[in-house]
Amino acid sequence: MGGQPCKNNLRHNDPEVIIMKKRYIAAVLAIILLATVSCTYAADATIGDDYKFTVPDGYNVTEHGDDFAFLEGNGTYAIRISPFKSMPTADALANQYKAGGFDVKEQDTISENGSDIVFVHFIDKEDQIYVYVWKVDGKDCVMAVYGYPESDPATAWADSPVKEIHDSIVKI
Repeated sequence: MGGQPCKNNLRHNDPEVIIMKKRYIAAVLAIILLATVSCTYAADATIGDDYKFTVPDGYNVTEHGDDFAFLEGNGTYAIRISPFKSMPTADALANQYKAGGFDVKEQDTISENGSDIVFVHFIDKEDQIYVYVWKVDGKDCVMAVYGYPESDPATAWADSPVKEIHDSIVKI
């Protein structure tokens, strides 16, 4: 009755219990490490056997094939990446989309790390589309079409998910 603790149930200083706790903690850390590594590998995408790039944060590859990769993210935002036959001028690219019923809001050539990126911003009644074309490894061209609702603010190149793709894409 005197309030002595039961020594049989207090084994927290027992070496066997300490070893079991360490094994349990090691197993949990291993699972966390494996989950982190799996997420890192999931962030890469390919276009056929030709190109490899890192998928921007917040985006997922929803479709891909030998000649394209389609990414969706942030609700209604979408990016389509595909090989392009040759490097167009901004005017030629603008004329191509004007024929499809889009109005040109702005066009330019952006220089980034020694690479020229032809850029045209189009609008129609409901959507805004940024089209970027650049050379990969100084040879082949890739086109990125980045679209979003007109009510959303435009994304500057420095913050664009397409810039992340541009900075990471390589010819395999």
